[in-house]
Amino acid sequence: MAKRSISWIAVPLAVFLATMSNSRAQERLRTASNPSNPTVETPSGIRTDRLSPRQLRVWGAIEAIVFAQDGFGRLSHPKLHSLWQWAETSGHVIHVQMVEPRDRWDHEAGKFMVEKFDPDGQKHIAAIRLCLPVIDRVIVRKRAPHEDGFIQYEGLRKKERYAEALGHELAHAVWVLGDARHTCLVEDLNREVDELYRRRQAAHGELWNEQMRKHLKRIQSWIDQIERPAETAEVEVWHELLERRRGRSAVSVSLAGTRTPENACRKALSSDLGGSVIASVLSSK
Repeated sequence: MAKRSISWIAVPLAVFLATMSNSRAQERLRTASNPSNPTVETPSGIRTDRLSPRQLRVWGAIEAIVFAQDGFGRLSHPKLHSLWQWAETSGHVIHVQMVEPRDRWDHEAGKFMVEKFDPDGQKHIAAIRLCLPVIDRVIVRKRAPHEDGFIQYEGLRKKERYAEALGHELAHAVWVLGDARHTCLVEDLNREVDELYRRRQAAHGELWNEQMRKHLKRIQSWIDQIERPAETAEVEVWHELLERRRGRSAVSVSLAGTRTPENACRKALSSDLGGSVIASVLSSK
């Protein structure tokens, strides 16, 4: 399955632990926005500077889906387009990257992360990372659909899958960057994950004590809160894409329910792979 914010059923969570030491993670955070010259002002909006020429061609195909219209000149995917428009005009910097899997077990389809927080809240620097090989190899399982009929990627072609994954991550951007309280929640979550990781390291492999379990439960609750809006948005984007694929005009979709995030937090922390959460985030399955 594939993980995305933030999945393999658009799994929710994974905000965390990069496979590097704390010191390396912090250094990466300090230099992520512009390693060569941190004083250079980066224009706001959706930035594609980090994409190669080949990746830009793929990005162009995704853009075509975002701006597609029906025979009457109406947007075919209004939800996806609205998420895009917010990101483009928000005043924040949102870099787009297309990355390769870290290893054969990497199932992270996408990730949204804040690379640099603006204390004034005016111009945060964030990144959306899409792992296209992971999205490509996700097998649509004919399991029982959710109450809203959602089955991740079902009925979609390759580029449409990419658009669905992008919609999930854009929804994270809107939720996290669009409200100062949500931005603070993500900052608090990063600190909490770092603190729990330190406690886990200090325990030297001993069993989880009650305090660590409570700490973990609080972190999981925050992750669920952050992931929920992105999952809801993804369901709506999937419906739009599917309706378009079936040759019908975009319709408004009533969302009866959303998916319940998988509890991968304990597994991620107990693996002791290390590091502080690189400024933040939501990865999707």
